[in-house]
Amino acid sequence: MRHLFLNGPVQNGPFTFQAKPGKAVGIRLAAALNAIIGAPTAPHLWNTVTLAGDLRYRQLNDTRLTREAFEADLIAAKYPPDPPPAAGIVTDTSGEVAELAMEMIEANLRTGALTISRETVPACRACGHMTGSGGHPCNACGSTNIQDRTRLHLVAHIAKDRPVLDRSDIHASHRQQPKHLQNTAANTPARLILSRTRDHGIELAPLGLPGLALDPGSASTSPS
Repeated sequence: MRHLFLNGPVQNGPFTFQAKPGKAVGIRLAAALNAIIGAPTAPHLWNTVTLAGDLRYRQLNDTRLTREAFEADLIAAKYPPDPPPAAGIVTDTSGEVAELAMEMIEANLRTGALTISRETVPACRACGHMTGSGGHPCNACGSTNIQDRTRLHLVAHIAKDRPVLDRSDIHASHRQQPKHLQNTAANTPARLILSRTRDHGIELAPLGLPGLALDPGSASTSPS
């Protein structure tokens, strides 16, 4: 099997496919394309590493429910009255995903595409959450007591010899260029901090970064 189509991970927010069917477009397209090329149906992918998810889980009264079970229940509730996907569901914190992520990180650390370096970023003095630039209140606790904090972070270095989104990356009829994506990619800084303060995620403690997790949405320039 040379090709397999996967949906872009959908954030596990408070919605259903019946209320927002557009959320299922990537999932449906992946299934249709796999059927066309004779590839097996791929599992559906979900993004469960979000600050919003951290806050929802903190508000739970039932401390017996694990974060994994909490996210799984939210995902399952999105499918009725349709049956859940036969191929299963994989999230960004599933064991096999975390294992692959660590292998990729370690490989890129060896090549220099990733580094662990001391960085200074705004952080909340009340709860320690990385707040990003702009001087706005902490999105995790609402505190306005923000200060710069210097610590080790996982950093990606963007290649200088090619654009972030090149023509060869586009797979479409006549390779029509998605201008909105190219414009967004053009604003990507040369260095991206990939480690985040999250309650849930692929822990980076094995790399010497305790209390930090890998954010799958690290293409964003804001760590909030």
